[in-house]
Amino acid sequence: MGRWILSLTATVSVGRWTKSLVTPLAVAICTDPGWYSMSHENREKLRKVRDDFQRDTLEIRKQLVVKQMELTTLSAKLDLEPVKAEKLSNEIAQLQAALGKNVGNIS
Repeated sequence: MGRWILSLTATVSVGRWTKSLVTPLAVAICTDPGWYSMSHENREKLRKVRDDFQRDTLEIRKQLVVKQMELTTLSAKLDLEPVKAEKLSNEIAQLQAALGKNVGNIS
């Protein structure tokens, strides 16, 4: 029995920063894995699910990338500000949870 994993990749640019964001969408077990072994109808359904997910989560993913970049920049400073770092970490966790809820709602 084969397995296939569908991941969505988005590239988000903020100022001079660009980050590629890979989000696991679904894991399915099937007997004949692979995109090309799927029927045209199933490929179209999968494209629609992917496109809907990308559209519905765009703002959350943008916010997540911005917060991650802010935390990375803050962490690179010699005088780390623990309160700001903790606040950003909490915001990132909330955004990740919101993104996870959208993944869980895919039907």
